[in-house]
Amino acid sequence: FTINEALLNSSFLPGTVTYTIKSYSADDCEGTTTTVIITVDPAVTVAYAGPNEHICDTETYQLKGNKANVGTGKWELVSASLGSPQITDDTNFQSTVTGLQTNGVYIFKWVISPTGTCPGTESQVTISVTPKPVVDPIADKTICHSNSAGIVLTSDIPTRFTWTSHASSTDITGNTNGTGSTSVIAG
Repeated sequence: FTINEALLNSSFLPGTVTYTIKSYSADDCEGTTTTVIITVDPAVTVAYAGPNEHICDTETYQLKGNKANVGTGKWELVSASLGSPQITDDTNFQSTVTGLQTNGVYIFKWVISPTGTCPGTESQVTISVTPKPVVDPIADKTICHSNSAGIVLTSDIPTRFTWTSHASSTDITGNTNGTGSTSVIAG
């Protein structure tokens, strides 16, 4: 006979269950008694490395992993398309990474190792460093009444533009605030 009870531990620390087992014959005569202690390790925290992100041209980034309540967490660099970024404290779930480069794509792994018999967990995050657009210079100009402003916006990379406009007097109308984009690199 096997006692097959699935034991659960919802705490952050190991716990125990003590079984006291008595034996009886078919005629109900009491036999020996034995005791067994089962230690139940808690499940290792499920690793979460944070959301994949596109960040603007920066050399540093704060990782967004989750705290390892059960187990020991450690960051690893899986791959780097540019440079050799450094994790400042690989055991800190929100450690800072330095040495990122523009146009670089970096994959980091947050591994939570077990402290007992339960398996560890891991999660990966991809950080892409996007360059900041550079808008080509635009010269001031003078136009005749009712002509289009004709401002041509170009950039070194595909860019979304926003603008605001303010007339020097209430006699000038037709200007608005707005948005626009270019998907073709120009300049």
